[in-house]
Amino acid sequence: MDPEKQRPGTFVCFEGGDAAGKTTLASSVIDDLRRRGLSPVLVDKKSVEGFEPYLTDRLRDLRKVLWDYPRDAPLWEWGDPHWFHLIVSWFSVLDRCKIQPLLREGRLVIADSWYYKLAARFLLKPEFDQDFIFKSFAHLTKPDLVVLVDVDPQVAVTRRETFSATESGRMDGLAKGDAEDFVRYQERVLGQLRRLCNEAWVRIDATHASLEELVTEASDAIASVVDRSILVLAQEERADHDGHQ
Repeated sequence: MDPEKQRPGTFVCFEGGDAAGKTTLASSVIDDLRRRGLSPVLVDKKSVEGFEPYLTDRLRDLRKVLWDYPRDAPLWEWGDPHWFHLIVSWFSVLDRCKIQPLLREGRLVIADSWYYKLAARFLLKPEFDQDFIFKSFAHLTKPDLVVLVDVDPQVAVTRRETFSATESGRMDGLAKGDAEDFVRYQERVLGQLRRLCNEAWVRIDATHASLEELVTEASDAIASVVDRSILVLAQEERADHDGHQ
């Protein structure tokens, strides 16, 4: 591992399709973990707060392009490579200047989302090679746990009144940008996210569960990972101590 990324902290992120409720759940989990005696830090991937002034100014400009566009903006005219590299650039700064410093302080860092949903979108594009996509993100800190908030798009669509081009598949050939396109596209994205699940992921079925049930399930999973991280750190410190005797 890159020495710069070695850390005593724990990094957890929530993932899921659009309107899955990731931000709402992450915020509620933060409150629950604090009641359990932990001290998590919630990181909003779109926030420009907490950086030094020059970087904050530059990130505001980049956020306007990446996140703050009008819903009817013809984003597809700029081309997928443009958006892909801007996304990688954004997460590179977020990781280097916010996530990694917090982890080196030993904090429990929780992001309301990381790059996986965006990677899943690009996996749907035949002109993008899977190896290229993941090599482009490979320099980012790998989460200790990914919580996949799995919501049926037929349920998620009821939480939106309008649909952006990126949510409804207009960047991928779906022309109407309506609820039907939203469901069709989100089913594809969710399929890719499910495919990405591995031993570092926990999938929670959020289609019919209450927020309270989801908070308990997610908090239990995070607390378990924190406990394992503490144990591993203690073992490493003990081994280091023994090696110097």
